Amino acid sequence: MSEQRHGPRNERNEQETERPNGSSHEQEYPRHPWTPACAAVADRLTPGADVVVRGRKWRVAGRVVATDHEETWLEVLLEDGSETSWLAVETLGGAPRLSLWRRAEATTAGFDLASATLRGAVLTETARGEARYVTEGRFAWALPAAGRLVHREYEGPEGRVAAARFSPEGPWLVGAGTPLGGAEALEGPEGLDEEGEGGTTEPGDWWTAFFGDIYTDSDIEQQDPGLTRTMVDCVTALLPPATHPRLLDLACGTGRHAVPLAGAGYRVTGADLSADYLGQARRRAAAAGRDVAFVRADMRDLGAFPDGSFDAVTNLHTSFGFFHDAAEDMRVLHEVRRVLAPGGRFLLDVVNRDAFLRQTSEVFGVPEDQYVIRNFDSSTGRTFLHEEVFDPLTSRIRWTVTEPATGRSSTADYRVFSAHELLAMLRAAGLRVEAVHGDYDRSPFTVHAPSVVVLASAPAAR
Repeated sequence: MSEQRHGPRNERNEQETERPNGSSHEQEYPRHPWTPACAAVADRLTPGADVVVRGRKWRVAGRVVATDHEETWLEVLLEDGSETSWLAVETLGGAPRLSLWRRAEATTAGFDLASATLRGAVLTETARGEARYVTEGRFAWALPAAGRLVHREYEGPEGRVAAARFSPEGPWLVGAGTPLGGAEALEGPEGLDEEGEGGTTEPGDWWTAFFGDIYTDSDIEQQDPGLTRTMVDCVTALLPPATHPRLLDLACGTGRHAVPLAGAGYRVTGADLSADYLGQARRRAAAAGRDVAFVRADMRDLGAFPDGSFDAVTNLHTSFGFFHDAAEDMRVLHEVRRVLAPGGRFLLDVVNRDAFLRQTSEVFGVPEDQYVIRNFDSSTGRTFLHEEVFDPLTSRIRWTVTEPATGRSSTADYRVFSAHELLAMLRAAGLRVEAVHGDYDRSPFTVHAPSVVVLASAPAAR
């Protein structure tokens, strides 16, 4: 947080820090757009990511995105075993400025707010202010998912000191900061171990390479605003925001659904494994003026979210069935069940295997024992070739997208399901199937339906 932006202590600021949490005043602070340099730093500091700060490797546990009248900045909680630090990323002026902080509750740190002393040393207050914020990931303290924070900044014998409180009932968190400079304080991928950012990459993890620009540029459904609106309308009809306010968009990608769902009245959290997609999603949300918490997470391990965190979970556009081991797909469903509140609902949408197999297979240059679908699209001004090879023994589709003009290609390998298989898996995970539809218009499911759209629910509280 910038030392100068809030100005000196005065009567107006004294009154502002006493305003109740969640007051309408926080609407005065629209989120400020980041420059590309600031956005690039923010994209690397997502929950679950590994980062090297001045030669030391940390894991990002969670982060606070805070906005006041001048800037939107980050407070990132870093972990290394049992040790924690906070990395602040200030964005005022367009260039990221980083500082590292050791923070603790006021009583533990030896801080007295009334006398402005830290371990007996008198501090000089330099600024105070307030901001609205959202949290992403997990924290050692029970921070609200969103709210208004108040903070004060000082100079003392230990240098710059900051104190912040995230709710009227919460403790003051206090610490001294060490300036790190700009983005160069974060070392590149060469500073990480060979596993790369965010943990291990197992053989066969095709999604780490597939979900890039080839996929997003070639998938015309991704670029169809009408279809997106229809999908969002389907969610709001089956999961009304009034009764399902806390929504997790699992495998959220670039925020195609998460951002308009936030506009529909949900408190949305988006989870995805791709740091690049999460960066795009945050920029999409900022451009739309929507507050969405985007968290980097593997759908098999949603440990960033406590049990019962959400009233609804969505998994849309065939974002299920990625893993070669069926037990891994079941892990996903068990995690969904865990993070759902009692009676919470899960909306799952995948391609209908039976309808896929009603297409006519290619015969030219294709062995008799193979089922291959080929087509091309040039509607965007660029030509992409699509080849889908179905394996009847595994019910998996190997889908390759190629751009002839550049020779670039990308391949996915995912499982498709008949409706009865999907329903059995949901029930095995402890979810109750409430409805099955064949498309986003909520039409009845038939063997000819393009999709299997399932609404399931967690057991109600007893």
